[in-house]
Amino acid sequence: MSELLVDIDSAALADAALALGTRTASDTVNAALRAAALRLRRARALERLGEMADRGDFDTYLTDGTSRGPRADPAVGPAGVKGCARGAGSEW
Repeated sequence: MSELLVDIDSAALADAALALGTRTASDTVNAALRAAALRLRRARALERLGEMADRGDFDTYLTDGTSRGPRADPAVGPAGVKGCARGAGSEW
């Protein structure tokens, strides 16, 4: 591990410690760095998933028999179940 001398915003450090559940400045900074790196990796992975979707890599998982586009029958919900149409409060 590297040791660095840096100026840190005390209020931001305190807020980050609360948000991250850390007790020391070192733990807070390390947790924040790990969280930022993880966020970047997730954003890159999401971008790759979007590219895969654009290529049609997930078309075999469509439940309404089409290879592209929205569901043909709005009364068909997840997994092709009739009567499971999207309505108020629907999660899908």
